[in-house]
Amino acid sequence: MKKSQSQNFQKISRFLKKSVKKMETVFPEDQDLLKKLLSVIPDAVILTDLLGKVIFVNDVAIKLAEYSTAKKIVGQDAISFISPQYREKAEVNLARLVKGLPRSLNVYANDYELIAADGSYIPVEIHGNILKNSDGSPFAMVHVLRDITARKKTEDALIKSEHKFHTILDKLPDAVIIADAKGRIIDFNLMARTLFGYSKKELLGLHFTKLHPREDVEKMQNAFNRFVNQKGGHVGDVRVLTKDGRLINVDINGIRIEMDNQSWIVGLFRDMTSYKEREKNLKTAQKNLEAQIAERTIELMQRNTALNLLLSEVDQEKVERESRIITEIQSRIRPHIQALNKANLSSSHKGHVIHIEKGFQTALSKVISDIRPSTTNLTPQEIKVSSLVRQGMSTREIAKIMGISTKTVDIFRYNIRKKLGLNKRRRTNLASHLMSMESVYKKNFS
Repeated sequence: MKKSQSQNFQKISRFLKKSVKKMETVFPEDQDLLKKLLSVIPDAVILTDLLGKVIFVNDVAIKLAEYSTAKKIVGQDAISFISPQYREKAEVNLARLVKGLPRSLNVYANDYELIAADGSYIPVEIHGNILKNSDGSPFAMVHVLRDITARKKTEDALIKSEHKFHTILDKLPDAVIIADAKGRIIDFNLMARTLFGYSKKELLGLHFTKLHPREDVEKMQNAFNRFVNQKGGHVGDVRVLTKDGRLINVDINGIRIEMDNQSWIVGLFRDMTSYKEREKNLKTAQKNLEAQIAERTIELMQRNTALNLLLSEVDQEKVERESRIITEIQSRIRPHIQALNKANLSSSHKGHVIHIEKGFQTALSKVISDIRPSTTNLTPQEIKVSSLVRQGMSTREIAKIMGISTKTVDIFRYNIRKKLGLNKRRRTNLASHLMSMESVYKKNFS
């Protein structure tokens, strides 16, 4: 908008300059003709002498300054109608105009504020030129004014919009870099400056490849080209090079946006340093935990082995103790019964001896059933399996002999262990246990 307004203003200035040249041979002899010419110009026009006193204003200028007539303007110092904020600049530019020098090189060199009749300020753009006689000597100055209130509002709105935009960008936790289609950085947020360590002046205009180590430049250039052609994408875990030479791992996402008929590439850089550190700590913690588990497992296995050995010793001690009890009973009672049977006793006494021997055998059988429960509560099939196991046969061999599946044999073995109280002592060998019990039985009751 500002560019088109300036172009139109320049056209009017050129038109005015040509008109002034045409009138140089006429003015000041024909002032009315010049005033009529200035009055038809659609912009506000003010004529001043070389000292800056107003000698003419057209109706547009009167209306712009909100005066009723030209009487309160003509004869006044033109600078007095400029707001104090812009007065010094106006004086400098007016002096340079008189000397034939260009205005100061400033983007808003022609922007001022005009003091209206009610004391309010009106933003205006002013262009001036020197009026010369036919002999080339200057005799007056002409100033063209245009109300730029609408333009200022647009510019203020744009500045506010840009401020909001940058406020949002600066609040983002990730670094944001905006580059043109050629890769030159045109904008960025506060986090980008923090991440890369560059000042605003250093970062602006820098080519994005300068933000990466030399060995990664080709990869990043290819990614940038994809962004330009495919409207963005994900680069992944890459490295960036800071101003002080540090390499930082980042995760990059890019997107292409269209604005003012141009393509802009927006890159989001997420610092992965903390993530990498947490990942490293997590892996270390996992390794430590695995080591602790392995150590604990070994410890438990050692304790379990020790417990099984202790249980085996207890079982062996129990069998030996039971064997000693039975042996003690037999050694103390059976010799006396045998002696009585050999003694010359009466028939009635022999009958008592027979009853004593039968009672002893009954009691001893009860003790045997308690001490040797290997077959007392097993089914016939389980007894057969027990016998084969005691002979040292494998599950496959037992299945083949009995004509059943190995799975069925496993079920029989499980039931036998359960009935013998071995189901909670997995390390106790069933065959060894059965043979041990059989040897004790043969030793004491055969």
